Amino acid sequence: SLNGDVHTIPNGQISLTTNQTKLWSRTIVDINVAHEENVEDIMAVLDAVARAMQQDEVWGRKILDSVVMGVQGLGENAVVIRVLLKTRAGEQWGAAREYHKRVKLKFDELGIEIPRPQRVVSHRATDEKASASAMRKKRAAVLRFVRASRGEALPDELELAAMSVEERDRAATLAKLTTDKPAGSGPDAKAQAAGPPDAERLAERMAQDAAAVPRPESPPPAPDVQPKAAPGEGPRPAS
Repeated sequence: SLNGDVHTIPNGQISLTTNQTKLWSRTIVDINVAHEENVEDIMAVLDAVARAMQQDEVWGRKILDSVVMGVQGLGENAVVIRVLLKTRAGEQWGAAREYHKRVKLKFDELGIEIPRPQRVVSHRATDEKASASAMRKKRAAVLRFVRASRGEALPDELELAAMSVEERDRAATLAKLTTDKPAGSGPDAKAQAAGPPDAERLAERMAQDAAAVPRPESPPPAPDVQPKAAPGEGPRPAS
């Protein structure tokens, strides 16, 4: 082994042996690159580095062939590209180390990014009212979807749920432009400027529809008729 350990195995326990230094050897090199990089360009660079090693005065006698296999896998942080180097027997480990070194130098020269673990951190909104409004909108959208899937939604709710986000934004903008209410001031001004949530707009719309229904007219009041006085009697005082 590399650290000098000697493993002794009795002959009776040997069932399979592997010789990695007979005739020729092959090393498998996996190179990780960032997802933002162009895969075709990276493969061309890796092939050029391998061919440069084959033309080298020293490594040209050790490397017999090279093949860029292509994309081996898609990791969480990297795209894995596999390269095979065919070498003389016992030269595969040194060839792999030299190839890694040359690839690193070439990547630094060309500005190709070698990926590293990344994490995106998002902070919660500091405005509690805006956060609560967003949660109410999300909750209302989920409830509308669930009720619609069960066939429990009202026609107005179905129409609102069928609207796209752009249509809802246009409707909200139009409602802001056509409203006669002056803009408020104070701590609730921001909430008023943001417009009512979908559920409030639906409730207001249903209230307007209910107000538009004609109501039966009440009968006109009876006229005030004074009784006629009998002959010889004076006028009766009004009650």
